[in-house]
Amino acid sequence: MKQNDRFRREQTILYVILAAALAFGGVGAFLRTFLNWAPVPYAVSVAVLALSFAALVWVRGKAAGKPRAIVGAAVAFACFLAGAFGLTFLINNVILRAVHADIAACIMAGVFSLAILGAAAAALAVSGKPLPVRAGVAAVCAGLLAANAPAALKPLLPEKYDHPFENKIAETSGLPDAPGEKLIVNLDDSHWWGWLTALADGGDLSDEAVNAYVMQYADTGVTDLIFNILAQTSDVPTEALTFRGDLYGQTEQNGLPVDYSPYRGLSLLYKEYGVDIFAKWFERCREVGIRPWISLRMNDCHDPDEDTSVLRGDLFYTARENGWTIGEEYGYYRNCFNYAVPEIREIMLRYTREQLMQYDVYGLELDFMREIYCFDYLNADQDEIVSVMNGYMRDTAAIVKEAEAHWGHPIRLAVRLMRDLDECRVFGFDPLQWQQEGLVDVITVTPRFDTCDSAMPIADWVRRLPDVEIWAGIETNVCHAGEGMSATAEVVRGYAAQYLTAGAKGTYLFNYMSAGEVQAREAEVYDTCRSLESILPLPRRHIVTRQDLCPKGWEPYDPLPLRVKKNPPAVLQVETGYIPENARVEVYLGFASAPASPESLSLEVCGRECAFAGESTVMGRNENGTSVENSYCGEGTAVFRFDLPAGEPLPNLLTLSLSSPGGSAKLTYAEVRVEPQQ
Repeated sequence: MKQNDRFRREQTILYVILAAALAFGGVGAFLRTFLNWAPVPYAVSVAVLALSFAALVWVRGKAAGKPRAIVGAAVAFACFLAGAFGLTFLINNVILRAVHADIAACIMAGVFSLAILGAAAAALAVSGKPLPVRAGVAAVCAGLLAANAPAALKPLLPEKYDHPFENKIAETSGLPDAPGEKLIVNLDDSHWWGWLTALADGGDLSDEAVNAYVMQYADTGVTDLIFNILAQTSDVPTEALTFRGDLYGQTEQNGLPVDYSPYRGLSLLYKEYGVDIFAKWFERCREVGIRPWISLRMNDCHDPDEDTSVLRGDLFYTARENGWTIGEEYGYYRNCFNYAVPEIREIMLRYTREQLMQYDVYGLELDFMREIYCFDYLNADQDEIVSVMNGYMRDTAAIVKEAEAHWGHPIRLAVRLMRDLDECRVFGFDPLQWQQEGLVDVITVTPRFDTCDSAMPIADWVRRLPDVEIWAGIETNVCHAGEGMSATAEVVRGYAAQYLTAGAKGTYLFNYMSAGEVQAREAEVYDTCRSLESILPLPRRHIVTRQDLCPKGWEPYDPLPLRVKKNPPAVLQVETGYIPENARVEVYLGFASAPASPESLSLEVCGRECAFAGESTVMGRNENGTSVENSYCGEGTAVFRFDLPAGEPLPNLLTLSLSSPGGSAKLTYAEVRVEPQQ
């Protein structure tokens, strides 16, 4: 009698646990599976757990034939499984905030193992038998397998997006009415540190020596120089932030020894020699007909994993200690300042006013592409962060007006933003409202760093922001960051022609600065990429790349790879801008491996059949200026050339239709080459 009472008590406790697990897990499983739109991976987990449980019943042996044990175990399994889903959702998404994947995997493995052990224990409790050791070992192994099944299968499954990609490239033809004729070069401060140190150490501080850095851009096609005076520290003396010159002589940072003496140039020039290098540079720019700007990196986050860094100022540590950053959920960008924090906005506005009152410049640029993560946008209310940033832009515009009165001339306000107008708003930026209030004069639409982005919807920006001047940003990395990925002058001309045709008023070059002596590529780019007039008579290349920055939940532009079959044809659009009627047009297509019969490949461009011209190569460029074969498309890529026959004028947006009658092939690279004939 006592044994039966004990067994009933154990069953009651078990059922209470199962009911709690089912209640808790039911909500968690719903959130995890349906709100996260990941039913397939977790369905696989369910299947694996079911098979694991079947194996446990088989291990149990004699109990396998008992209906009570099987039914009881099935109920227990469902309840514990639901509880496991709920608990792992809580751990991964709420506690770990989906950042520490390795820790989450370990915890999930343990939870799944406990779920299986619980199910087995429940089944055996119903049958009145103890849990065999071998069953427990099998349960742990099965739990490890089940916990890692979703991650293992994820690369094989199509990703779900709340906002599918929207193609905003318009089909146009001909030339724009008033093509832009500005060539803007952003000058990264890291490129003048060594130059300034050499200048200070050399002792020659004559105007000729000091201004040599600016004079390398004189008599080129460069119309505007944008001096990046602020990253995480300021390159000019400041009361609002840390002056990088003050790091010279510092022996300790973050409790660790440091030696920043190689960066002594700024300190020596300003503190010992009394030379305001930027005041001299800005004045010389005006003398040689170049418009000088100052640029502020609004959220630079280089070296996030380093214990110490010469790039860092006091605000980095203050913000981290006070919780003024966007948080661990953002990985590399976790130390970015959160502009929802009033103290951050006040410090940045104070620095902006300080510099605009100190330096007479043509314009001010707010560089939000270093970095655009200015809010905890994944967890914040979008309208609220947009309102905060709109307020910040109003305050900045007011400072600009104050500086205009101080210097007695207009000062232009520019902003650097990501490629899509609607995606900008997700991050907290609302250029449409800025236009309505007349807050900004220029917006540079640009990739971040990894690619040149071959399909930025410049025409959409021009159409929706008619009162704001749009510049198109071109990065130095073509397809991704790495060896041999640097753009050649022909590649730069291709993107510049494309975006100037689409209505951009300027071509903005990022990471194309020279550290004291203009290199061959930069010289050619400066001389030929200013306008369509200088670009169109020369060869150019249009390489299909991808979007390198996108808000979570939004599908990025990423057209390759494409699976090519006999039918239907694979379709790829390439925006080239205006192509002169006499131009020779070649198409280069790269495949992950050579098709079985490459000569059977069939390509049409805008309905015009192209001639197969055989196997070929495409040349890239490394940072030293050396040509690198097939670096843009990757080692092992099989590249083939197609020639487009002469005919009617081509539109600015080419449609490529490709089929492979000889068997399926994976297209990984596409390039259109335009060579005007004299």
